[in-house]
Formats: sequence, C-alpha cells, structure tokens
Amino acid sequence: MYLGGYGVKFFHLSDLHIGRQLNGYSLKESQERAFSQIAAYVEVERPAAVLICGDIYDKMVPAAEAYPMFEAFLRMLTEGEAAPAVLVISGNHDSPERLSYAASFLERHNIHIAAGRPSPEGLKKVTLSDAYGPVCFYLFPFIRPGHVRDQFGEGAVTDYESAFRMVLERETPDPAARNVILAHQFFTAAGARPGTCDSETAVLM
Repeated sequence: MYLGGYGVKFFHLSDLHIGRQLNGYSLKESQERAFSQIAAYVEVERPAAVLICGDIYDKMVPAAEAYPMFEAFLRMLTEGEAAPAVLVISGNHDSPERLSYAASFLERHNIHIAAGRPSPEGLKKVTLSDAYGPVCFYLFPFIRPGHVRDQFGEGAVTDYESAFRMVLERETPDPAARNVILAHQFFTAAGARPGTCDSETAVLM
C-alpha cells in the first residue's frame, strides 16, 4: 500500500489467528507457508513498515506452538536486507500481557508492540521518515469501554464508539506529517450494534 502518492510503501496484515484449528485440524502448516510467502514479498518489495493490526493469536491462551510460530515470522521479517519496521497492536482475541512480553527488547530490533489499554499520556507513536518528511504511525490496540473509562470524566465513555473517540481526540497529530492509525476495533454505522460470532470474546456494552 502506498500512502498519499508520496511513495511510502507499507504492508498491512490483520487477523493472523495463529494457533487456530478448523474442524479439528491444525492450520499450522498453512499459516507457516503464508508467513514464508509474506516474508518473501517483503524482501522483494522492501516496504518501510509491516503493520500487523490485531488478533495475532486465535485465543487469549493460544496453543504452545503459536508462540514460536510468531517469533519465527518476526525473525523472517526483520533479518532480511533493508528490513522494515514491524508495528503490532493487540486485537480482541489477544492477551495483552502475552503479546507485549519482551516488547522493550523487541524495539531494539525495530519491532514495536502496543497491547492493552492506552496510556493516559497518549497512544504509542512510531515515526519513520523519507525524502518527503515524517510519517507518524499511531498504535491503537483493541480496547473495551472499561479499559479507559477512568481516564475521562464521568459519563464520557459509555460504549465502544465513545471509548475510541475519546482516546483518539486527545491525540495531536502533526498536520505537516503523514499520519497513519493502526486499529482493531468494533466500528459501527449509525449506532448499529456490530454482529459477532461465537468465537468473539467481547462483551458488547
């Protein structure tokens, strides 16, 4: 994907659901094959960043084999020539604690993870630059209303929409920069309740 015609290339991925089984059969081999193909495309296309926007794992407590699969995928993305930045946010299927484990160490390898409730100080921001100036990526992990209700005034956060809006409105993006937001959230139209399936862990409020 190119941003705004200025030649900034990035890959957008979402809902990897590592560790998922389908009708009792593991998808491990299919997922590993897909990850290898993505890494090969990254090596050829050389994007500035790879955005992985939530639901990395299929369950809050994924199968043990899921962790080394994701680690191997990250290694494939970051060990090649001209490796991109890798930006990761948690989704509603992810455990923020498990996903953010060793996050500070991973940043040394240009892998940036935002999981769990956003800080009152603001969203995690990663800034990249090219010949046209800065590109600011805001990492907005999946949140429930209860995650941020205490950060705002009474009655300000009543549902998913207001929670997302209140967190986003306190950001002050640089108008001179190109800004990208990574999100994994229940978005609705005209107040309609989002449809969910049995695998969804969210309790709609």
